[in-house]
Amino acid sequence: RRSIEMNVGYSKHRHNGGHVKLAAGEAKGNAVGGSVDIAAGSGTSSTGRGGSVSITAGDASGRTSADVAGHLTMKAGSANKGVGGTVTMESGGSTEKDSGAIGE
Repeated sequence: RRSIEMNVGYSKHRHNGGHVKLAAGEAKGNAVGGSVDIAAGSGTSSTGRGGSVSITAGDASGRTSADVAGHLTMKAGSANKGVGGTVTMESGGSTEKDSGAIGE
């Protein structure tokens, strides 16, 4: 079993926690900018189960109303003259059962 794990150190006391940013390359001229793809592994055996992708904003464990939990933002790209990017959310389908739920 092989894994890649990235961690940014945690902070004790009053310092901010570390920051992780993934960014693909910018392109000039008539070229297309780089993409960022995140995909979990497929379970390809007859009893296989696919891996999950989880994106979670940070909890706020403070004890005052000023302690706000982290926000989760999904935003498609903007365009000057063309059409802006699309945001698509699709639950997983099934050949024998219902599709997965979106939201709660």
